[in-house]
Amino acid sequence: MEKQEIYESLERSYFSEEMDEKEVIEHLWELLRPAKLFVDIGASLGQYTYFANRTMARGEIVAIEADPIRYERLESNCRTWNASSSNTIRSIHGAASDKDGKITFHTTSSNVSGGLFSSDTV
Repeated sequence: MEKQEIYESLERSYFSEEMDEKEVIEHLWELLRPAKLFVDIGASLGQYTYFANRTMARGEIVAIEADPIRYERLESNCRTWNASSSNTIRSIHGAASDKDGKITFHTTSSNVSGGLFSSDTV
C-alpha cells in the first residue's frame, strides 16, 4: 500500500461517521472534561488525541507513536490541532515501556499497525 492509501484508510477508521471505537469516543468527555493531562500511547494518527483536545481545556496532551508512517501524519495533525487549541499538544516519535532501552519495532506497509513482533502483513 502507498502511504497516501494508508492515511486514507486510517482517517476513515478514526475520523469519519463510521469510526472505529465510536462508543468509547462518545464517552471520552466524561473522563477528560476535568483532566489536565492526557497521554495517547500508540496514537497512530491521533484519534484519541483529537477527541481529547476537543474535550479538554488548558491542558497538556502528549501523543506517542512508534510507526514512522503514522508518526509523520500524527505530527502534522498535532501541529494543526495545537494551532487553534487552548491545550498544549505534543507528539513524540517513540514507544512507551516499563524499561529503559531500545527495542526493535517492526513496521508494515499497510493499514495494519506494526509492533514488537514481525507480521506476515507487508
